[in-house]
Amino acid sequence: MVTRKDIDIYENDINSLVSDIFNGEFMIKYSDTAGSFTADIVRAFSTELIVQQKLYNEMSKNYNADTAEGIYLDSICKEDYIFRKKATTATGIVRIYGTSGALIQKGMLVASNNCVYTIAESKIVAYKETGTVGYSDVNVVANIAGIIGNCGIGEINKFPESYVGLEKVENLNIISDGTDEENDAELRERRRKILSVPSVNYNTNMIKEMILNKFKNVKKLRVIPRWNGKGTAKIIGIGEAGMKLKDEELNDIKTYLDNEIITDAEFTVKTIKEKSISLTFEAILNKEYNEQSAIELTKNILNQVFLDKLFEENRIYYAEVIDKLLEIKAFKKISNIDINNTKEDIILEDEDLISVLNITLKTLD
Repeated sequence: MVTRKDIDIYENDINSLVSDIFNGEFMIKYSDTAGSFTADIVRAFSTELIVQQKLYNEMSKNYNADTAEGIYLDSICKEDYIFRKKATTATGIVRIYGTSGALIQKGMLVASNNCVYTIAESKIVAYKETGTVGYSDVNVVANIAGIIGNCGIGEINKFPESYVGLEKVENLNIISDGTDEENDAELRERRRKILSVPSVNYNTNMIKEMILNKFKNVKKLRVIPRWNGKGTAKIIGIGEAGMKLKDEELNDIKTYLDNEIITDAEFTVKTIKEKSISLTFEAILNKEYNEQSAIELTKNILNQVFLDKLFEENRIYYAEVIDKLLEIKAFKKISNIDINNTKEDIILEDEDLISVLNITLKTLD
């Protein structure tokens, strides 16, 4: 339906078309006076034609990958299993100085001139033989995703609010892993590159078998097809005894795939990334174990479980951890179990290998 707004916006185009029609040889004999039957019919027809043409042009723009923007470009890319890269949050380590023994609590804030960061773990300010002032290093996460969270050395230098016993904060290393959301031009170019090569012609089991037969130091693999769109695959490997693969080994695997697999697929080869967790729980010990031996046994058993389950799912279930703890012979009874101060599942990225870093055990009589 044509609206008054449409008529006002396209008035010049409508007038031009009406004039062209009446200047045609067939229409010379008809009146072009405003208000005449012929003039009204021609203007109504011209208005409808111009508005529909503009609408068609706009729709064509929105459904053409070369001109589409925003959600329209997202929709086109989605059909090819290509998705706009989201902004990532900058992370890093800061050093906090303060009175020895003071609590640095998870959730406290530090800041640069451009961004505020949340402390991601709880620690105690350690004594460093410098009088009463000590320091501890803690992980922080930018509160806003994007490059705004990136900063140079020393730019994180203040607390947005005061905290008892904490005096100074600084970052000793550059923070640079924050990225902005992929813009239209970047997404459009990435789509073009992905679609310019054919899809992977080998299934995941074939690729696994080829690598494991060729590289005896690789003990376990995960292959993720189309991880970055058509024609891409990510291979994640782990070495002996849960060890990371070296850069040289990763390069050898990629070179082998590029040379041996007859396709123009793009392979990305990674190794595992350690993700540490902390456990807190209460327990009654069996008499054969003291606190330290019980903790060591628990670490060994859980770390082996996590290694055995590597690549099965991108999640470790809280209930599953409890089940394993109940099987450990060091404990008569356990209760009030927390993983990283929560009772929630652990969400993993593709390369994550969970390991137990700390266990806080409260023994019960």
